Amino acid sequence: ANFDRCESMARDVLANSRSLQDSLQAYFTLVECQCSDARYDDALSTGFEALAKLGEPFPKKPRIVSVAGQFFRTSRMLKGKANTDLLALPRMTDGDKIAAMRLMTTLWLVCVVSNGREDLLL
Repeated sequence: ANFDRCESMARDVLANSRSLQDSLQAYFTLVECQCSDARYDDALSTGFEALAKLGEPFPKKPRIVSVAGQFFRTSRMLKGKANTDLLALPRMTDGDKIAAMRLMTTLWLVCVVSNGREDLLL
């Protein structure tokens, strides 16, 4: 019953928010509520919806070729970089990107909690 009330209130906030910034905490609350109610697929769907609004869309059915391509692209970017090089980079300041990173971390945890279903992100 409390999960239903929590979800209803979060959805009300989403329906009445005037900006993405107004709705971000409601998205986080909704994902956490759905995860707490063992509705992992719903939590992931809600999280992916929020990520898309933050400019970080995830494909519904990612292809292994696309995932591998992104992996190798990232590997090339990191080639020859030491940990100290990465730590010396400027701090992230874009609020939307910070929120997206926080949300992706939460979604990874949803996958782990849902019995090791990290494949849901791939």
